[in-house]
Amino acid sequence: MHNHVRIVRCQDCKTTSWAGGKTTELLIHPPQASYRERNFSWRLSVATVEDEQSTFTSLPGIRRTLLLLKGNVLLAHEGYHQRSLQPLTQDTFWGDWKTTCYGKATDFNIMTRKPHEGKVAAISLGKQETHLLTYDETDSEAQVCTYVLYVWQGSLRITVDDQVNMLYEGDVCQIDIRSGQKPPAIILANQDDAPIECIVSTIYTKISDK
Repeated sequence: MHNHVRIVRCQDCKTTSWAGGKTTELLIHPPQASYRERNFSWRLSVATVEDEQSTFTSLPGIRRTLLLLKGNVLLAHEGYHQRSLQPLTQDTFWGDWKTTCYGKATDFNIMTRKPHEGKVAAISLGKQETHLLTYDETDSEAQVCTYVLYVWQGSLRITVDDQVNMLYEGDVCQIDIRSGQKPPAIILANQDDAPIECIVSTIYTKISDK
């Protein structure tokens, strides 16, 4: 087996408060790292924005991608760009930018520190639908090291090579790829009649940083 699969159940994820709402940490790497101490390589979380206007915590050296799950917001990055977000749309920015959020929402966050980078995508599965995750091999200077699947709505079956697991709403599946190995075959399956919304994150290690 050339990969390691870890399941984190919703009830095992830690929720804390931030200035504008609450945040639930889904995964942090390395596992012993602390968000408070800012010593992580990458971190995935889901946060609520409960104030009509809030300022994001300053995170120097951290690259952030925020994908909106619920609500409508405007992200204003002082001196840079601003972007209106609706559900399942996203924005990428640096953590040391002064960022103000206008509007209440729930969002998915991926934070990375060099040499790591991350991508995030929303996947919808209809009744009895399956989906094969594919790996973008166009970037020759990046090596995928981790896939993370987060179930936002519904429940699904995930098959990683010959390993099968059921994931329920709020659950997380982490798939680590060993160096030099190709990513495994990952199949998502909706076995119910209700639609499923899930978020797939891909964490890369940059081979060279120009």
